[in-house]
Parts: sequence; structure tokens; C-alpha cells
Amino acid sequence: MPIEIAQDVPIDALDTNPDNQDFVLAADDVCKIWDYEHGMAKIELREANKYNRIKSVEYDKEGDRLLCGSQDGTAKIWDLKSAKCIHVLRGHHDQIYCARWCPDNSHIATLGADKTIKVWDVRKGYELVKSEKRAINQSTIAFNPANAYLVSAGLYLYIYEPLLAFTEVFNIYGKKAPTGGSQLLENPSMPKARSLGFIPGNSAYIIAGISDGTICMCNTQDPSKSLVLNACRAEQSDLFGRALMVSPDGKTLAFGSYVENIVRLWKINQLLACEKSMNEEIESVNEKDCCSIN
Repeated sequence: MPIEIAQDVPIDALDTNPDNQDFVLAADDVCKIWDYEHGMAKIELREANKYNRIKSVEYDKEGDRLLCGSQDGTAKIWDLKSAKCIHVLRGHHDQIYCARWCPDNSHIATLGADKTIKVWDVRKGYELVKSEKRAINQSTIAFNPANAYLVSAGLYLYIYEPLLAFTEVFNIYGKKAPTGGSQLLENPSMPKARSLGFIPGNSAYIIAGISDGTICMCNTQDPSKSLVLNACRAEQSDLFGRALMVSPDGKTLAFGSYVENIVRLWKINQLLACEKSMNEEIESVNEKDCCSIN
């Protein structure tokens, strides 16, 4: 089984600092920065409104700032040295599902429940430079590490150039999908991608946390190599799939279970070496080796 980190509240989002020394865990209205080595919280960032749930978190390239997308429709940039909010992005008319840094920190993309993707230019004082309405509701967005494209996801993985010029679309298992017609309409009964990740140095895979409690490692270059990992043990819930991250060194995949209040960690090289669909967990660890965070 993977390593498990217990948490006492439902987990909304995860990310790892670029130096791999700590990670951030968002739950309800609080972000906690955890020290990997010592298993303790170093910094706690809290929303002014305790009912304002934090929906997404991401470190910038240097690990000095944290970007948080919130239920109140704003995205906040926190300075981690001072633990203070230094800027607020406003413009969405509903909650923000996801907010992401462009890998070179030059832009921020936000995705809202208003079916709008917005791109903000950090170099111009966080100026809004692009806003597009999507016909289909999406759950999450992510830039690939090379700045080459942006992915928005729900039932499908939509690939864009960084300023939202559309290129192609895949299903959540990596198979190329048609770009028009009724086949791309929303279907509430189908599992949807809730979070996205990439493996640094391996452009073939898009990793998606799915609402049915699985993780899809979608190989868009060769769909036959796409893999599926059972990530949750609880009954299926539409709340699954939102908290997923890949460590900056590309060695670790982490998935936070909203229902079980647990973070599970896998070694990516072991997953990629597995030739069968991953219905079994790869790494075996003893209970004494699991970290428990309260």
C-alpha cells in the first residue's frame, strides 16, 4: 500500500514546494505548510471569512508565494515569508475551482464555476489579459512544466496554448476525442477529472484525479500505455479527485482523499514500470512507516 498521511478534516487541495522541503495542504478555510522531515506545520494561512473554503493551492516557481483559489470567487497571492496576502484577483462571478501559476511566474490562470477561464499578467500588476467563456463546465486547469500548453479538464482534457488558443482534446484516459458534436456535451453520470498534474521531463503523461476515486495517468502519445490507479477505499463520491500533486523532482505522486481525510503517496517510477492497469497498490509499507498528521 502507499504511504498514508492522516488528516482530521476533509482535504481540498495539495501542492509541494519546489525545493521538496515542505508541502501545503488546504482544508476548509485554512492552508497549512507542513515540514516533510519533521511532520509538523510551519505556517498557517487562514481566510478572513471562516466559511470561505479554499479550493486550490499552488506554490510559485521559487516557492516564495502561494496562490489560493477560493469559494468567494477570488484568488489570493500570499507571501510566505511574511505570511500575508499581498494581492487579490477579482473578476469571477462564482467560486474559483482552480488557480494556477504559469511555470515562469509570468501569468496566472483561473477557472471559475461561472464557466470562465481568465489569464492574468503578473508582470503588469496582475492585469486581466484574457477571459473566455466555455460552453462546457470544467473542474480544473494546469500548465505543463515547459510552459507549452494549458489543460482544462472535466469530462475531457482540453489542450490550449497558454493564452487559450485551442489545439486538441482527449478523454480522461488519454484517447483523442472529436472536437465537435453531441459527444462533448456534459454527462453528469460520467466520471470527471477534478485535478491535474504533470511529470517533469515526461511530456507524454497528463495525470488526472478523477471523481470516481481513481487516478488516470493519461498517455496522450500512446493511449495503450495509459494507466489507472485506484486511489480511494471509501464509497464513490463526487467530492473525490480534487487534491492531487506531483513532486517537483517527478518522483512522488500524492492524492488527498476528501472523504477518508488521508493523503496517499506513490513512487512514480514504480507506477510507470507497471505494465498492467494499476488496480493494485505498488509500494508496500508497514503501518509504523506511515506518517500521521493531526
